[in-house]
Amino acid sequence: DLHLRTRQLDPDYAIDALASGELDLAFTIDYPHAPAPLRDDVTRYSLLDDILYLVVREDDPLADQGRVRLADLAPRPFIASPSGMSCGRCVVAACRDAGFEPDLVHEVDDYPTTLHLVGAGQGVSLVPALGLIDLAPHLRAKEVDPPVSRLVQLAYRKTSAERPAIVAVRQVLDEIVADLGLGRTMAA
Repeated sequence: DLHLRTRQLDPDYAIDALASGELDLAFTIDYPHAPAPLRDDVTRYSLLDDILYLVVREDDPLADQGRVRLADLAPRPFIASPSGMSCGRCVVAACRDAGFEPDLVHEVDDYPTTLHLVGAGQGVSLVPALGLIDLAPHLRAKEVDPPVSRLVQLAYRKTSAERPAIVAVRQVLDEIVADLGLGRTMAA
């Protein structure tokens, strides 16, 4: 009996809209390398840990290797979300932790476009598993060492935590994550 409406918002605006009552729920993404600010009036319910994979062309020398050391990517051109956005900040921070500043040749906040750029030989990219659902056959997704991930969460006002609609959506999302095998479930 729920009627859903969807709006795509910048994460900061979404949390503000949630806190003000304009939204009831929001999907949020938190990156350990670029954590989102927390609010006392908003609860974040963890759904899954979404691993980022290195994406290369099938003819890339790394395509046939096992796990790829992030530090070995230092000389490579990168395609990533803009560095002012959380995913872009995460990639930059992970590369810095590995000892290098990534050469961001293309800053794009759209995974299909990113994958097309990788396929066109414009660079490599770190893309979350959820962004790899339709990976083209000429691309390869490789695990990186150390691993890089993001936490997909459902956010809602603390005062709404026990509302039947919120509880129902949370339960359905847990089932979807489990049924589709979308990564390690973090929900308690």
